[in-house]
Amino acid sequence: MDLTRLNITLETLSKNQPLILTDIAEIRKYDNENKRYLDEIEAFKVGVVAIGNGYEKFTVKVKQKPPMAADSQMQVEFAGFEAKIYRDFRNNTYALSCSADSVKAVTVTTQK
Repeated sequence: MDLTRLNITLETLSKNQPLILTDIAEIRKYDNENKRYLDEIEAFKVGVVAIGNGYEKFTVKVKQKPPMAADSQMQVEFAGFEAKIYRDFRNNTYALSCSADSVKAVTVTTQK
């Protein structure tokens, strides 16, 4: 079985439970020719914890700037989420790569 062909959904990773924001970081464009990072922001890394999956932490690369502060620990959801497994040949392991178009905060309502 070729693991890199698996279709991994956000529902599978989160087990249909909330995702909690842990951190946000900028990803800057890299100039391969001059071997340096540029001032231009390419995307954002959004760290989340999947409560329903044993508090597993993973990072999602998001194209649009997140509308929340990086220090806010809130429930979030992603639009246009995609995940794939890739093989890291440097250490002969498999890893998960996640991306999305955008992220937004989820308003949690409590029932009385």
